[in-house]
Order: sequence, then C-alpha cells, then structure tokens
Amino acid sequence: DSDDEETTPTQHTFVTRSSLCLQCRRLTDSICPGCEGCYVCDDCCTSGRRWSHECQCQTWKMYVSHREELSSFDFGTDGDGGDWYTSLMGRGFQTSEEPYEQFIKTRFGTLGTGSWWRTELSGWAGGNSDSASAVDPTVRQSYRQGFAPLCNNHLNLLPPERHITSQDVTRVDLTTTHFEFIQMPILNSWAEYYALRGISPSSPVALLCTFPLTIYYALQQYGSVPATVAQMGKRALRIHVVGAEKELNFLDLFKEIGFLLPNDGGKSFPAVELVFIVREDMLPTKISNDTHTNTTPFCLTEPFLANLTVKVVSGTYGDETLDPNFDIGSGPPDMIMALNAGLFAYESWRFVVSYLHQHPTIVGVFSDYNEYSGMNCAALGGCKARESLRINPFRQPRAMPVYSMNLPQFSNGFLYVFNEQELE
Repeated sequence: DSDDEETTPTQHTFVTRSSLCLQCRRLTDSICPGCEGCYVCDDCCTSGRRWSHECQCQTWKMYVSHREELSSFDFGTDGDGGDWYTSLMGRGFQTSEEPYEQFIKTRFGTLGTGSWWRTELSGWAGGNSDSASAVDPTVRQSYRQGFAPLCNNHLNLLPPERHITSQDVTRVDLTTTHFEFIQMPILNSWAEYYALRGISPSSPVALLCTFPLTIYYALQQYGSVPATVAQMGKRALRIHVVGAEKELNFLDLFKEIGFLLPNDGGKSFPAVELVFIVREDMLPTKISNDTHTNTTPFCLTEPFLANLTVKVVSGTYGDETLDPNFDIGSGPPDMIMALNAGLFAYESWRFVVSYLHQHPTIVGVFSDYNEYSGMNCAALGGCKARESLRINPFRQPRAMPVYSMNLPQFSNGFLYVFNEQELE
C-alpha cells in the first residue's frame, strides 16, 4: 500500500462476563468491605488513596440492604410449587449468566425457533445476530406456541387466552379502581395475578410476563389521568414504548394487557394503542431487507383484541425522522414507557427526556435494573420523579449479574415516573 493511502481504523467491541473494579475496570473478585455493593481491586481500595466510590459507599450499603426484599416473591403456597424461583436468587445467578442459561435448558430442553424462551436464553442483539435470526414480528403466535415447550395441561401452567370476567375478579376478591370515567382490576403481586388468571404457582411464566405486567402496573399506578382524557375524547389511550428490543420476539404476549383490562366497548376503560418504537439497527435483518427502505420506516399494525392494538415503528424517537406528534400511531402519546431503560446508556434517550420536559401533560414511566441506575435516571425528571422511585412488584423473579457492581439487579426491578398526574 502507498504511504498516503487512507485507511479506516478497525473498531473493536469487548464484552466481559467477569467482575471488574468499579474504579479502574481491572478484573477482580474483591468486594468493597464498606458496602458490599461494588467490586474493587487492591490498588483502588487498600492503597489508602481516595477514590470516587467513597462518597457513595454508605448509599450503596443501603441499596444492598434491599436485596432480601427484592429477592422475595409470592406465587402461592410452597406446597403448590410456588417456591420455584428461590433457586434463581443464589449467588451464582448474581455473578454469571451461566446458571440461568442452565436453568432454561434444564427446565425446557430443546427450544423451537418460535419459542419465546429462546430470547431469554440467548438475549437480543438485533440485525444479523443469532438471537434475531428466527424472529419475525409479522407472524402471530398463540401462547401455547410462544411458551412452548411449557405445556398448557391440567397443571394450568399458562394464562388462558381470554379476557378476564367479573366472576374472575370476584373469585380472587380483587379491588377495582373507581374513578369517574374508568375502572380496572388492581393487581399488586404475582400471587394476585396468578390467582386471577388461574395459573399454577409452580409455573415460571412470570419470567416473561414481567414485560406486559410491568406496563399494566404502570398504567394502573400512573394512567388514571391519561386514560380519563382518552375516555372523554372517545379515542384510544396512546402509549409509546420506546427502546424496544427483545419485546419484538414476543409481541403476542402483550395481549395479556388487553385480557386484563375491561372488555366492554370502552365503557369502563378506553381501548389501548400500544406502539413499540425500535431503533433501526435493532430490527431483524429479514425485516430490514424485505419490508422497508432506508427512507421509509418499518411500520406494523396488529389489531390484537377489540380493546388493544399493537404497532411497531422503526426509528429514533424524537429526532428529525420520527416526530412523536405526527409520525407514530394515531396521534401524540398520552403516556411514554420504556422497559429497563437506562436513560444514561444511549444518547438517543435525550430526545425522550426533552420531549417529556416540553410536554408536562404527558406521563413518562420507566423501569430500571437496579436502584443506583434508577435513582440517577429518575433525577433527570426532577425531584418529584426522583422521589417516585419504587420497587416494581412485577419485576422478573431472577437475580441478574452486573459486572462492575454487586448491587441487587432485576429485570424491570424499579419504576419511576416523569410528569405524574393526579385526578382532582
């Protein structure tokens, strides 16, 4: 090659599954003796020099003290197999992905290409990745197909694909919201959800149902004003779910939201328009190549139920290519949600945060993996948003590793809200 020939530098991405010092990122197994919330190496911790974690150590000690509460779930009596999740809380699950991968393989064996458990086993990377190769969100699946090989037999391991009835609510003795225009069953635990849907306490479906149930719970806690406005306007409640990734692999599971909401033609609760916004690089290659061009966003509309329409739109929320007011769904959002958001992870989140600051009547609800991340991300919404941080009762019942921290980590572990509204 000639000396003046331009060359493009090669970019490398490195991913580690080993614990790292929070300060210098060296490999280490040592835990901070002050809080037990992060990994530290000898040079950073025992050398006597000051380092950035010192000012947070006591706060992280408080976060670690919540591990027992976060690791406790109620699915029913232990005699009914409701303690199946306890094996997923051990130290091995907190430090490595391998025990959970082994749990999935042991529990379910060989997984078909359409099984929703494949995403739990291999994660989600989009594009040409192995996890995206079998994903086609344009193809509809039943619960039996998606949860396979978990069978729906006499053990009632799957939720039934039907709307709940007033008899179901009475049988479980649930309370119901009673605002002037809307009402919906109040669910505050996995035990109540399992009982309402007639699911055996021994079923592990909560590992996947955490996604629709987190949205339902957010709607229950923070959606009264948006739902009332939609009801008075005689239109659908518009919810934009930003940053969707693995959700593309089990779109049909979000029918559960419609099954739980009243199905009475909008008399008790408006129909829901649930729009998933997916970054272009996260679309499976099959869709990216076959269904749209670079100048035309991918758009999928599926009328799942009479009270629930699900849409998928590709693009970056709030930039010049995807205006929330005009380019997504039937109109501007009533609510914006994001699952396991991590608002500091990607620059594109600044569009979402700015949009919520500019539109204080739009409610934004986010979930996050751990309390430290949730507290810092919630602060972007101001003091009230920061104070709203709470443990999500429908977090995934599985401890997760985080390789520079030893904090309790759960998918959809915490919730916080921007622009919370209250009915007067």
